[in-house]
Amino acid sequence: MTSARIALALTFLTAAALCQTPSPEIQVRQVLERYFRALTTGDKTEALKLVRKSARFYDVTGTPATYEYMRDAGPDASQNLFEPNRAHFIRQVQFLNPETALAIGLWRNATAKPRNDSGTFVFALIHGADGWKIESQHHGQIQSADSVDVGVVEAIDSSGVLSEQERNAGWRALFDGKSFRGWASVFGDRPPPGWRIEDGALVSVVGGQRLDIRTKERFQSFELRFEWLMKKGSNSGVKYRLFGLGGSSGSAAFEYQLIDEDEPNLEATQRSGALYGVTPVSKRATKPLGEWNESRLIVTGDHIEHWLNGIQTATYPVDVPFASPIVLQHHKSEVRFRNLKVRPIGK
Repeated sequence: MTSARIALALTFLTAAALCQTPSPEIQVRQVLERYFRALTTGDKTEALKLVRKSARFYDVTGTPATYEYMRDAGPDASQNLFEPNRAHFIRQVQFLNPETALAIGLWRNATAKPRNDSGTFVFALIHGADGWKIESQHHGQIQSADSVDVGVVEAIDSSGVLSEQERNAGWRALFDGKSFRGWASVFGDRPPPGWRIEDGALVSVVGGQRLDIRTKERFQSFELRFEWLMKKGSNSGVKYRLFGLGGSSGSAAFEYQLIDEDEPNLEATQRSGALYGVTPVSKRATKPLGEWNESRLIVTGDHIEHWLNGIQTATYPVDVPFASPIVLQHHKSEVRFRNLKVRPIGK
């Protein structure tokens, strides 16, 4: 094939790729991302384009209102949908049929006080001639992560964890390898139940109380590096941008997934390095069981990156940044963490 024909073929392939219609799940996510952006910027005109005229809205009190409510949203922050500091995270999209979808997720207001700062949402969307539109939305509340007192932030000894070059570059140790200094359970217990320290690692105890642990300090934009090792059948995760407390192990947040890759029927969004349940990982990036893996997480004001053993496994945008503890998940199995270090980015 001549170079001209190759160039022409590549042009057609590129055009075809650009013209491909996104999957229904991506379309639903795109509509809601536009809607969330309109809410945070106060663009009521744009927001109303994305809802059906029959749409119903239920605030955290359970009070229903028609879509006209959005035109006259009042100053009450507990009911006003147009909040510039409200962050949203779509955890999953479910399809009841090809024309009806449910989007389930979390919200957090970065400036509100507990107990009005975090909660859940469920959006129902219907597909019609003009695409996906919002039919209803329900907002609920969950226990605020900021409502739990974990005590004062403590300095952590970085000797043996950080090199001089790392300290000069702004890195800080999150774990000293020998104590729970700087850590507490998500509900404030110290030492955190269900965890032990062994051979310089934080270890989740099999059969112990299933409860996540968190840093006492909060971080908004940062780079995190850590090493982890797991046994056959193990499962865990590192959580950040903590929206609230709840669930089987105590916390609801973005999650950097960690799992035994040899588990059967593993979906691409459940592979190690994924944003759990959201971003697919196409190729295995973990080392064999019994070997330490190296992970890197970059969280900034507008986007997030997951890296595993030098391979980027996930990247995606975020809307409203807020400060949060960093959380290690207890998933009833043994996982070891060591060399946890963080480098704050910006202020």
